[in-house]
Amino acid sequence: MLSQLTRDFVPPLLVSSALVMGIMSIGLFLLCVKRYEVAILLILASDWVHCFYNKNAPDAVGQVESNPATYIRLALVIMVGVIGYFKFIQGQHVQSEPRTSVSGTASQDELPLHFKLLGAFLLFALFSTTYSISRSFTLVRVLEFLAFYGFLLELHYWIEDEARMDKAINALFLVTALGMLVNLSALFLLRNRVWYYESPNRFQGVMAGPNQLGAIIMVSYVVFMWKFATSDARGRIWPVLFFLLALFMHGLSGSRSSIVSAVVGFFIWALVMKKTKMLALLLVLVASGVIVISAGGLPSLKREQADKDSIADLTGRTNIWNKSFEALQARPLRGYGFQVGGAIFAQLKLTSKDYFLNDNTTARFSLHNGYLSVAVGCGIPCLLLWVVALLLPLKQGFSLPLSPYKALGIVMIAQCMTHNCVEDFVTLASRSMPSMFFWICWVICGRLPALQRGAPSYAAAGLHEEAT
Repeated sequence: MLSQLTRDFVPPLLVSSALVMGIMSIGLFLLCVKRYEVAILLILASDWVHCFYNKNAPDAVGQVESNPATYIRLALVIMVGVIGYFKFIQGQHVQSEPRTSVSGTASQDELPLHFKLLGAFLLFALFSTTYSISRSFTLVRVLEFLAFYGFLLELHYWIEDEARMDKAINALFLVTALGMLVNLSALFLLRNRVWYYESPNRFQGVMAGPNQLGAIIMVSYVVFMWKFATSDARGRIWPVLFFLLALFMHGLSGSRSSIVSAVVGFFIWALVMKKTKMLALLLVLVASGVIVISAGGLPSLKREQADKDSIADLTGRTNIWNKSFEALQARPLRGYGFQVGGAIFAQLKLTSKDYFLNDNTTARFSLHNGYLSVAVGCGIPCLLLWVVALLLPLKQGFSLPLSPYKALGIVMIAQCMTHNCVEDFVTLASRSMPSMFFWICWVICGRLPALQRGAPSYAAAGLHEEAT
């Protein structure tokens, strides 16, 4: 009788659940089409799905198995990407008149050069699937990046004035603030999960590891500083509190690369905003920090598997880079396929003394250098195209008048590109929330010159410098 009930009850339940999910998906799709800020929140939230499946336990390096979170995240990215392409095509080809901003000023219909260069890079990355040493992996990663490109494309045109730009940045602030609170709560509620199994003195929160947490905190500093600079006296208390909370958790994480990149960001913010007092304070704090670290005063920075006499030990990265350069020299012009990563060690039989570099290393394994990863994947000419596309908005940003918006774009791009030297960071795109922060600010920085020309009210942003 139980089996009969199961046969009679389960199929209708599955059909009903699928129907409800379909209706909810359609509703969410239409909401994102109507209010693109919802799409921004949705794609940022897609990375948090993994938090429910992260395991604080040893796995084969670079071979973390796919789980439901991967497919949920991919579905969200694809949906937002489809919305982006749909709205872009609608705005560019269906309408007979040029796009007009909500403030009444005409939008710039011409696609900027950095977007064209990024599109050309992705097309070559797609072509690399034909000769990739890990074709299925390359194809999936390229298609996901192309979906994310659709999101960025419409984001560029959607930011038509200062009000929409504020909505986009406030979405970043909301996500980072909630992330700080979730990780702080986990420190007390999930004590067995939040300390990294490999180094129990390092805090990872609900993330996959301390370095992932450190990267999120690194990009959050810039958003908190922007929020402080653009808020009134009463509203500044929140970014200050979240900034201090981020500093506390960053120290617990012991993520050295993100700490160094964050310090670079602080200095650039002080230089761009012409804050001489902040610059002097930073110099004192950095000098004090070096003394404390040298004296062994921060346990989270110690590495059991590294040379304890050197805080600058790169924990195996140098050998990864040497072997990757060896592979690149054999095929410098076209590489081995976009994002093949550690697959080169197995496919090319590169010998190494490190236990994690062997015949079982897959494309999931990071080369811990985003520029090297692009060169190995698509060749040196493609790397040059990639770097130019990343730097163009930064170049444009330096020519703008002083404002927190200018500082936000420049600092985010500069510190993330610094961090990209020791982590495969920027190319992660929609697979990492900190990487998405970079790309959203990349769009904002590239959009600022057009907003300044088209919307005189944007000049008021310069008034914030007096308050900060």
